[in-house]
Amino acid sequence: MRYLRERRDDPDKLRRVLVDTSTAAPQVGGVFSAMLLTLFVIPPIYAIWRWQVARKTLQNEGDRG
Repeated sequence: MRYLRERRDDPDKLRRVLVDTSTAAPQVGGVFSAMLLTLFVIPPIYAIWRWQVARKTLQNEGDRG
């Protein structure tokens, strides 16, 4: 941000700073990996966890009855 305050008179340099392609690849990779985790990894882990909790609850109810 300091650069933006100091050098407002050079639009070409400002464009190079703001649109740097070397930072785009990691950001796209991060978005892609977050999407994969959200859609394909976290739901099965949650389902397995809930299944185990339900199984333990049913086992405890069966032991009591």
